[in-house]
Amino acid sequence: MTGPEKPVIAALDHPILDSLSQENDFSRSRRAKVTLQLDSATPTLEAQFGPGSQIQEIKFEPPVSGRFFCLESLSAFDGKQFAAVAELDLLDQLGKPLSHEGWTIAYVDSEEHEKEDGAAENAIDGQTANYWHTQWGSEQPNHPHQLVIDLGAARIISGFRYVPRQGNGGGRIKDYRIYIGDNLVKK
Repeated sequence: MTGPEKPVIAALDHPILDSLSQENDFSRSRRAKVTLQLDSATPTLEAQFGPGSQIQEIKFEPPVSGRFFCLESLSAFDGKQFAAVAELDLLDQLGKPLSHEGWTIAYVDSEEHEKEDGAAENAIDGQTANYWHTQWGSEQPNHPHQLVIDLGAARIISGFRYVPRQGNGGGRIKDYRIYIGDNLVKK
């Protein structure tokens, strides 16, 4: 709801009326190439979400500090290889949602762009009507799936709220790990 971090205006010198493709979508963010660094990281939490589409709030005891927040999906309730997230909110020391201002997606292992808008940015855009969804069109990679949020600076995080994909679609995460730290990705 706060809008993009830096507004961008883009245009073409001629219309493209007969082609839909990701490379022509100027509204999509362009992520820097990074490498995921979870091999030596210790999970902050390894747990299981409850079934259903309701909001789930998870607390860390004690709170954890870090610049990057990683949700690693290990399995889905329907037993399939997909993961989806309608919205993620991180909680401050008082249990209140942190502002999403300055947040970006640092890394995502898979997202659907061919058959729907399953971009990772949908998981942090403040809306539950859209969602991040792993690929299901031309490829269908298996678990684990990772979504890493760059908070822009180290923050103290006491927990998070997870909103599963709404409706009857798949990808509701069952088993998961959370990683929080300053070195979860490397450029």
